[in-house]
Amino acid sequence: MIVSHRRREHRLTRQFAWVLTWLGLFASGHAASLRELAPQDAGLYVELHHLAADVERFQGSELFVRWQRHPLWHLAQLKIQDRWRPVREFLGLSNDHWWLQLLGDEALLAIWPGERIGDPGTALIVVRTPEHELLEQVVRRAGEDAVRRNSDARRELTIDGTTLTVYTLHTKRDPHPVQLTVIRPGNDQPSVGVMTSRPEVFESVVRGALQSPDSSTAASHSPTLRVTLPARPWDALIRSTPQPTERRAQRGRQLIEETWQAIDQATLAVTLTDKVQGEINVAWQAEKLPTLVSDLVGGLTGTTKLAARASDDALVVVGGRLDVG
Repeated sequence: MIVSHRRREHRLTRQFAWVLTWLGLFASGHAASLRELAPQDAGLYVELHHLAADVERFQGSELFVRWQRHPLWHLAQLKIQDRWRPVREFLGLSNDHWWLQLLGDEALLAIWPGERIGDPGTALIVVRTPEHELLEQVVRRAGEDAVRRNSDARRELTIDGTTLTVYTLHTKRDPHPVQLTVIRPGNDQPSVGVMTSRPEVFESVVRGALQSPDSSTAASHSPTLRVTLPARPWDALIRSTPQPTERRAQRGRQLIEETWQAIDQATLAVTLTDKVQGEINVAWQAEKLPTLVSDLVGGLTGTTKLAARASDDALVVVGGRLDVG
């Protein structure tokens, strides 16, 4: 347990044994990670590291073999393929696992929430991959479609002596235009794709990618998936939600808002080995927690050993421990 100045970190550790091989579809000297290339004021960060290698290792496990025998596995595979077939066909790809190739090395999604309900906010996607041709094909197909609609959608941009082709995509649903480019550093370095609807961060991220070496070695011990949720960027959006009129609902909302203000950050880390291991961390300021929540958390403190009693041939095992310092 970590205890720091006026802050406690509470850790909830869970062991999962179900397969999530399509985890990448949500939304991967010292080498800079993609997270370090992004601004640090976003409201959500989703990082993928060495996804392809971890999936391949998991697919060789006994658990994966047993999972494949279950009818739900085949049903889930069919639904995923059907849902993403239009995207694959639009990009001119024949491999159903193109997304795993594209995101299999390192990928990052950063989201800045809007300040009120209905504001779509902005986002940044960065992908670092040795699959140069695949990344360039995806970007080119999306860019060519934008150029057919608007001849000004393509432009040349020179940063630090490197000239890049930048596409600007406009959509009816999102008022923020999306900028898209591919960086191919050379010297056998992985290519980097940058896509963002936040124009003020585009050039800084591209410049950082040009100057940063491959971070795959530095990220070798990172979890397969890390989701980081800083609390403060969401405050304006939460305050903008309509107030309930019913007294009971008002009390419930007040409890939620007070609890939220006490939270600094929440993190989910998932590691894919011969099973799926997940860990949730929530950092909060304990003195700001409402009494009801503080008492509830205190009552749950302890250790569980029930998961250790589960049968070795179980398909799904869920266990948990809540530590409060």
